[in-house]
Amino acid sequence: MSIDYGFLRERMQEKGINQKQLAILVGVSEGQMCKKLSGEYVFKQTEILKICEILEIAAIEISLYFFTEKVEKTQQM
Repeated sequence: MSIDYGFLRERMQEKGINQKQLAILVGVSEGQMCKKLSGEYVFKQTEILKICEILEIAAIEISLYFFTEKVEKTQQM
């Protein structure tokens, strides 16, 4: 399963927080944050909760930001 972090990236932009800043605030390296946002690594529960606090994401919205599956585009003929 591949996760789409597009909504999370948009929220970061809305709040004026870049990837490096978020990594520092969460307590991970910038490289780890990059890999997490690209779907190579998974977010730990503690990281998700910290990110929600930083970006003011309500608990009810966690699935939208962290568990939305990527939809592969199919070729049209």
